[in-house]
Amino acid sequence: MLNGFDSSGRGAARRALSALLLALVLVLTSGAGGCLFAPRGAEPPASGNVVQYLPRLSAAAVMENLDKALRARDAIGYMDQIGETFHYVPDGQTTTEYPGVDWPNWNYAQEQVFITALFNNTDAIAASLREVVIFDGEGATAVEWEFIYSLGVTSPGSAQPTPYRGRAFFKLALEGSFWKLTEWRDVQGEADPVSGATLPTAGSLRGALTAGGG
Repeated sequence: MLNGFDSSGRGAARRALSALLLALVLVLTSGAGGCLFAPRGAEPPASGNVVQYLPRLSAAAVMENLDKALRARDAIGYMDQIGETFHYVPDGQTTTEYPGVDWPNWNYAQEQVFITALFNNTDAIAASLREVVIFDGEGATAVEWEFIYSLGVTSPGSAQPTPYRGRAFFKLALEGSFWKLTEWRDVQGEADPVSGATLPTAGSLRGALTAGGG
């Protein structure tokens, strides 16, 4: 009888402890929004639209994704296409207009600062980074392509976008298992297809935001 009493007593104690632990877990999870270990979702693009990106298994996919990210004003999506060794090289006109910008050290971190400021200070962006293809040969692990690109940036309160158009070299390479943009080198501004006036490159946009503190 004594052994039976001890066994049932220990069983009751274990059941009471289990119930206490369960109650504690329920209190903690309810205070954490219903799920203690629920992952945080990524912040949505500034446009509020869900963006369907292509797998970064080719250089062409990265260029298409950059267009998508620019149009959606999605900083996270944009930076996902940028390599850790990224470097931006401005055209001559941009360096003349913005001599105070540290262009030689424009790297991944500076591009992230720029693109975040750009998206936070615009209402809409039209983008076509491969508007005119000059060269887009294939490569196994790296390519250097030349395009004429165009951007239209609509600032808050503006009725019309500010146009940018330039000729640039884009270097892309495999970093691990994925392709990334490793260099954007602007060569010169290009003519507006409608007015014929020479438009500034995206370097002018970078310079203006950097010089203005974002």
